[in-house]
Amino acid sequence: MQVNSETHENYMHVPFQVVNIVSSKVLWISNEFESDYGLRGFDIFKEKFSLISPDYRLRDGMTLDLSTASTLFAERYGGNGVGTNGGGARTGNLENFQLKGVGKNILAANTTDDWHSYGGLNLVDAVIETISYLLLKNILPIGCVKIYGIIITGDETAYLPGGKIGPGAILVREKVTRPGHFLPCPAYNVKEIQDIPQDSYRLRYINKILYKKFRDPRELAVALAKMASMIADQFGFSKIARIFHGSISASNLSIDGRWLDLTNCTFINDVHNYVGSTPFHAEGIHIVSILEEWIYTIRKYNNLRFNERIILDYYASQLKSSCYKHIGYLFAIQEKELLPFHQQSLLLDFFNEVYSHLFTGNKNLVYGRPTQIEKDDLVVNFVTSVLVKYSNNRSDSTYFTSKFIKEFIVRKSQYLNIKEKNVHVAHAICSLKRLYLCEFYFIGRLEPIIYKLVDNKCYDQLEALIGFSTEYASWVFEDVMLCNTSRTVTVLNVDGHRLIYDALKDIFYLHHKDNDLISEFFSFNEYLSFVLNPDFIAPIFGFDFGKYFKALASVLDCINGLYEQ
Repeated sequence: MQVNSETHENYMHVPFQVVNIVSSKVLWISNEFESDYGLRGFDIFKEKFSLISPDYRLRDGMTLDLSTASTLFAERYGGNGVGTNGGGARTGNLENFQLKGVGKNILAANTTDDWHSYGGLNLVDAVIETISYLLLKNILPIGCVKIYGIIITGDETAYLPGGKIGPGAILVREKVTRPGHFLPCPAYNVKEIQDIPQDSYRLRYINKILYKKFRDPRELAVALAKMASMIADQFGFSKIARIFHGSISASNLSIDGRWLDLTNCTFINDVHNYVGSTPFHAEGIHIVSILEEWIYTIRKYNNLRFNERIILDYYASQLKSSCYKHIGYLFAIQEKELLPFHQQSLLLDFFNEVYSHLFTGNKNLVYGRPTQIEKDDLVVNFVTSVLVKYSNNRSDSTYFTSKFIKEFIVRKSQYLNIKEKNVHVAHAICSLKRLYLCEFYFIGRLEPIIYKLVDNKCYDQLEALIGFSTEYASWVFEDVMLCNTSRTVTVLNVDGHRLIYDALKDIFYLHHKDNDLISEFFSFNEYLSFVLNPDFIAPIFGFDFGKYFKALASVLDCINGLYEQ
């Protein structure tokens, strides 16, 4: 919802002055900046967005043009995520964009804590957030709020994690409406600021504007239920895929369910209940409290009566259904491929078995950040055990899953006229890619690498890391697109070399970046013997593919044995 008027600006935004940073440099720009707005080039991006508050605490590391004063607008919003702030305390809106890290504004709480009070954004967090966005925008069902680029404000213009002064950044992202825009921020005191309306006035105004868009309470309730369903789909998938937002709140997602503020976002190992602002296993459930507060606020300021339990219960049911429908992700099965099984009890047995075995167990809190896949990873071991053998024992914890996967492979094989073993291999490759190669994004592994590059001012390598992570995600999380026009899946695509599996011919092909065919292999083990030379595929940004190679070789060897019996 966007309402452009002077009244709206007075209630929802607070203007503040900024000046141009002459000494800034652009690190990275997304392709969407050009496709969405027809703008391109680092010079245009720098000129438009290199802005900072003139009294920014660490401005000595910048060259400012004080003659170029312009106005940004700080957003007022509430909810638990803002603490004692009155909204976006270090962000400013410019047209359709939001700039993060431009210095503190009047919405910042009075605090002596340097980290939270100076209004800057360090380059480590900006790069982490951007990499998370580029990964998740195509994986999550609804995606994320767009990030358009990163500007480096200077070499010593922000507090790095740990407190050291280092490179700062401005993150340019899409301006969106959040649930927090409709919620109170009771801990923020505006009594001494005469030109900012009290929070109750803001709430009355924005919630009345919202309700005017609907004919009656029923239509409003339907819209809220639709929004709740979209958010449930997002969190149902993230639970199955083991993606942890880490700081979810009413101000860290848009009203259509897209995520933003991804600095703490990570894949997790096992199904550990990692601690963030909300623990991993409670993130989806936490949305209930956000919806409850929002519905209460809408009802209060519009004198409405409708049963919020209907929407809250609907969200809870949709969250569970979403978890179930995305379970196929673990085996690289698309949601649409499950449709032919919807009338069969086997599908529900499959869902129940996987969910109960993997996602309803120990919820003890785990502190720290994931760094690597563990040997006893429950999800990895469960999926692997299904891929390498078909259980015929009803007491086995994988019985129904094995039965369903076998039936799925048989049907898909018949439909595509491809051998069962080859379909099995294709899905095993894509499953293991998702299970093992997501480790690249573990924040406990990735953040120290980014920190070192930032601390050493290795800006070219940071840009290369962002580019690599984008290409990496495109093949690691690809679906098994076996169809009449495509019969291949990517096994590996790094450092100019691409290994693909041809499911029609049951052959592995290795291509050079110039599309020249280097070799063909009739088994993955044959390929491994070719690449065992440690110089062939060295670790990239600290990530070693050896664990994935070994697991894939073992699984494919077992699959071959299944079909030779």
